[in-house]
Amino acid sequence: MQQLINTVPSSNQTSDVWIVMRKVVKLRIKAKDLGSADPNDPAVKADILRKLQDRLEAKGVSGVTLKWRKQPDGKVFHKEEKRKKQRRKTEL
Repeated sequence: MQQLINTVPSSNQTSDVWIVMRKVVKLRIKAKDLGSADPNDPAVKADILRKLQDRLEAKGVSGVTLKWRKQPDGKVFHKEEKRKKQRRKTEL
């Protein structure tokens, strides 16, 4: 979200200062939500961003720019490894 603030420096001239806030959100998408579509397909990524933007606007949030963060391998989405539950072993 960006907000424009007018300030008055000591020389009595106005200048514009942009305040930029950045928030990173980790998003988990279930495979059943995508069907057989590849989440790294540009059309699928654009559709997901559009839906998120629509949800934000429906909740009254405006002036927000959403974008994907690409990893060094060029992908946005990575398959999450399943975690095995570790049981505590107790000795009697």
